[in-house]
This record gives sequence, structure tokens and C-alpha cells, in this order.
Amino acid sequence: MNILKPGTYVAVRDSKYKSRIEAQVLQVCIKKDGVTYQLAYWDGNSRKTEWFEEFEITLLQHTKTEQIGFSK
Repeated sequence: MNILKPGTYVAVRDSKYKSRIEAQVLQVCIKKDGVTYQLAYWDGNSRKTEWFEEFEITLLQHTKTEQIGFSK
């Protein structure tokens, strides 16, 4: 399984303004249906945090994923 490492910068699409927002991964949540990420980003002068599904995140050009595994 490949995930984004906390601290990584990614982009999310802002549907309200039709623009791209740069955000930082704070936490990773592995669920049976996939992975979600808590991201922090700036909205004007306010810092926001929200959870996003993998499909909502765009990797930046320099972004790399980390491989993790689980023992049986």
C-alpha cells in the first residue's frame, strides 16, 4: 500500500472558486474502503483542516508516496 507521508504538500481543487489550493498532510486514516487524509490549508487569514478522500487530492510534481505494509 502506498500512502502520502504526513508533512507532504499536495493540492486540492476548490470547487467554490474553481482554483487549486496547496495543502499539507497532517494525518492518514487507513480504512477498509481506502485511505483518507486530514489536510491543513489557508483560506484567506484562516487556517482550515478537513478530511479528504484520495481521489480529491492532486499530487504536486515533487510529491512522492511512501510504501507501507502490514504483517500477518
